[in-house]
Amino acid sequence: MQATTSDPCQVVPANAERECTNPGRDWGQGQLRLCKTHHKQYGQLTAAYHAHQIEAATMYPQVMAFLDDSGHLMPMPGTREVDNALKVCDRTFAMLEKEINGREAHHRRFFPQMNNGHRMRIAFLREQQENVQAVVGMLVARKRELIELERARAVARRDQAGVVNLHESAINCWTIFVIALRLRRQA
Repeated sequence: MQATTSDPCQVVPANAERECTNPGRDWGQGQLRLCKTHHKQYGQLTAAYHAHQIEAATMYPQVMAFLDDSGHLMPMPGTREVDNALKVCDRTFAMLEKEINGREAHHRRFFPQMNNGHRMRIAFLREQQENVQAVVGMLVARKRELIELERARAVARRDQAGVVNLHESAINCWTIFVIALRLRRQA
């Protein structure tokens, strides 16, 4: 059935909002009829989550590049590298979340029920978030290892410095003893 201008706008009212009584028309989305105002909103919300989708799609491979082919963390020699990787993970997780939230907000506004395509996409995005969280766990473990390694090195340097100081003290004591003996002999 072809939508006519007498068919009402099909936007889903938000919270205490009343139903839109403006005439709706088919703007090429299939059976969804929207008034001009809500059609514009539809486009804005769609563009917003698509922008997040594009950004997340470029960021996610950067996170996965921190892993080798067997799924283990690539070598990271210092905490600075780990911190930078954690920042990439944080931004990626946030961008995935923005896409998910945008898709959910879009559907709440325009569709009474979520369609399978969006449901599957959101499930896919949640799976990517879980992967990012797994990488974050590996990065945090690596950072702990690096901090413990640096702490052990510091203790070793301190202990070695203590041995040197002890050795120098022993030499100084021996020197004073030898000088004292010489002074006695001379006296």
